[in-house]
Amino acid sequence: MSPDDATRLFEECRSDCDVVSTIGGVSADGRRADDEGNINFINAAVKAGIRGRFLLVTSIGCGDMAPFRSERAIAAFGAAVDAKTRAEDYLRVSGLSWTILRPGGLRSEPGTGRGVLSTDPALHGFISRFDVAQLAQRILRDPATIGRAFAAVDQDAAHSVNPLDPFPLQLS
Repeated sequence: MSPDDATRLFEECRSDCDVVSTIGGVSADGRRADDEGNINFINAAVKAGIRGRFLLVTSIGCGDMAPFRSERAIAAFGAAVDAKTRAEDYLRVSGLSWTILRPGGLRSEPGTGRGVLSTDPALHGFISRFDVAQLAQRILRDPATIGRAFAAVDQDAAHSVNPLDPFPLQLS
């Protein structure tokens, strides 16, 4: 996403809107949208004066989770996860009201309703796309999630060296 494209997206937005970014991938010329596209989107949100929440959806393995990535995961997704981490770092210092959501391996099957958030950097697992969307909606309604990063997994598909300790999202 170019800076101009990102700016155009915010032309019709109210300043109190929430923003959810799931931007990712590689362009034909090899540039990563995971960092460059998200950074352009973040800059456009700042320029537009967005006061709502900016929810950046990245991936398990980003940021403080990096030391817990397996060699297999690094080989398969390392460049994408590193790029997503750069976007996370940029968002943190942007001045926006932000939350980072790091889903585990995405499944396309129906949701289970058992998706949980955790701050455990060693957490790995899987989660349905539907359950990620449900958690994203709840994050945007819970002010206790502002300025925090969370892994998201199905509690029945979670793996960690630590006991699972779900973050208590507000129900409203």
